[in-house]
Amino acid sequence: MRFGLSFLPDCTPETKSPQTYFSDALELSVQAEVGGLDSVKMTEHYLHHYGGYCPSPLGFLSAVAARTSSVRLMTGCVLPVFHHPIQLAAETAQVDAISGGRLDVGFARAYLPDEFDALGVDMDESNDRFRETIRAVLRIWTEEKVSEQTRSSPIAT
Repeated sequence: MRFGLSFLPDCTPETKSPQTYFSDALELSVQAEVGGLDSVKMTEHYLHHYGGYCPSPLGFLSAVAARTSSVRLMTGCVLPVFHHPIQLAAETAQVDAISGGRLDVGFARAYLPDEFDALGVDMDESNDRFRETIRAVLRIWTEEKVSEQTRSSPIAT
């Protein structure tokens, strides 16, 4: 059995400021490694106290990578429907390189209507966008030349 930390920022500025939240989360991540836990996981969400402090789990995990040496770094979810496949493939590859290969990427299909509205993405297209973006990201990670048409935009690498 493996144990780790799973962060889903679910507080408001009145409860804890973003600076304090992330300072505490980063210190807990260091202590997790010292204590022998296997992983640190962060989830992507926007705008609300439910996850709203972390629009970029990759940014957070990059900071964890700089402070640790062995703990696995996990995206509790990255929301592909809100990202261009090239951006997502490149940013995940960057964090994996910075961390020495410690990144495990988890994708999730977004489901909060307010996030779709705020980012101008049609929720009815979310399932197709989710599948298309993941397919494109996997191809970008593993193939030399990629040409793909997704709802977010055409890709040619």
